[in-house]
Amino acid sequence: MKELTDLIVATDPVSGARHPVRRDAMIAQLRAGGQARAARLARRLPVRDGVLVAEEIDALQIRVHCELQRLSEELQLPRRIAEPAAAEGLHCRFIAGDALAPGSPGTTA
Repeated sequence: MKELTDLIVATDPVSGARHPVRRDAMIAQLRAGGQARAARLARRLPVRDGVLVAEEIDALQIRVHCELQRLSEELQLPRRIAEPAAAEGLHCRFIAGDALAPGSPGTTA
């Protein structure tokens, strides 16, 4: 089952060229997957002739990424998870990454 963030951008797997995304088709796919809330959110996304406006979707994704990054830094979730885990004898190592920085892995290990 794909999520809203998986569906708002479509690209060719070989060339990476962007394909238009029809909002109504995306909403139908979300509803079929039982994601009524995501479908309601998708209904509010900007369209031109029934197709998502790529530039506005890109700007939205950057704003969402920045807010998630801010929340992550503010809440310090890796530290809050690692400390109790260490007390239980579990080893946790978090690697921070910036998904927008070229060459940055943005992964955890």
